[in-house]
Amino acid sequence: MDVAKRNQFIARLSRALGRDQEMCPAFVEGFDYSHGPQETMFQDLSRDQILTMFKEQCQRVGTKFVETTP
Repeated sequence: MDVAKRNQFIARLSRALGRDQEMCPAFVEGFDYSHGPQETMFQDLSRDQILTMFKEQCQRVGTKFVETTP
């Protein structure tokens, strides 16, 4: 999608949502992922413990969990 078509699409979407086109930023800086807690949060748990936590969370939110072979 070229820039002109993208801008037209965003303008149409903004109008449909009742938002002012000028309020939309022209550029959004990318997120800094270098400080992610996911690498240290569960480092003391085994793979089986993490998998059990994931299965329990899936049940809580009503998501189907399917275990496959690696």
